[in-house]
Amino acid sequence: MANLGKVHTLDMAQAKVNMARQNILEAGLDNVISVYHMNALEFFEVNDRRYDFVFLDADKSNYKRYFD
Repeated sequence: MANLGKVHTLDMAQAKVNMARQNILEAGLDNVISVYHMNALEFFEVNDRRYDFVFLDADKSNYKRYFD
């Protein structure tokens, strides 16, 4: 199998995180998709690295903080 990228997805709602994890597991994609129960600012603080692409649907008042 080719070297695939990695998808990180986050949600603040535990029920959505649980549902996503189950669907990802059933689809056999748990080796390329990780689901986190945390906000994006916290995620970026603990995962200090560069990303090729970020789709952000979060609180607009913090967009500059996400970018920084």
